Amino acid sequence: MSRPSPQTYSRTVSALHWGAVILLLIAFALGLATANTTDTALKFSLFKIHAGLGVLIALTMLVRVVMMIVHARPAAEPDWPAWMNWSSKAVHLALIALPLLLVLSGMGMSALTPLGQMALGGDVSSWPVTDDLPPRLGHFGISRIFAAAFVLHVAAALYHEFWRRDRVFARIWPWGKTA
Repeated sequence: MSRPSPQTYSRTVSALHWGAVILLLIAFALGLATANTTDTALKFSLFKIHAGLGVLIALTMLVRVVMMIVHARPAAEPDWPAWMNWSSKAVHLALIALPLLLVLSGMGMSALTPLGQMALGGDVSSWPVTDDLPPRLGHFGISRIFAAAFVLHVAAALYHEFWRRDRVFARIWPWGKTA
């Protein structure tokens, strides 16, 4: 017997969604700041926060995956064209998978360099060279693909809210009705 499809996501799923948004934006900003500073002490401070957020993001994404499996989701909009339903699924999958890949590539960088040991209290007088490491190259590339998927997702949400006015945004917004 199939479960009826709710009109909106649960408050738990909404809170996980918006919590992940906040964590991801902060981690992205810290990653950019870490990559663009030459002050080694500041770089390590930013890196430690960035890496800690990575762990929280991984846990949040894994809980979101469990919630996607356990809880019923609102049904696809019946008046959307097939390409819109397909692209919605693809972007949502990317927004779950890419942060997990970013965490794995970050862990790879920490494992292949002294970064992990340094973050735990080792000598932080010089930043290790990571430029040619495959996990570093992957981290850089995946972060850019994630940023593009994130921007596409926000643009689509705004399109649905203000152009199509199909109330898709209200499905994930936990704090009352949208305009």
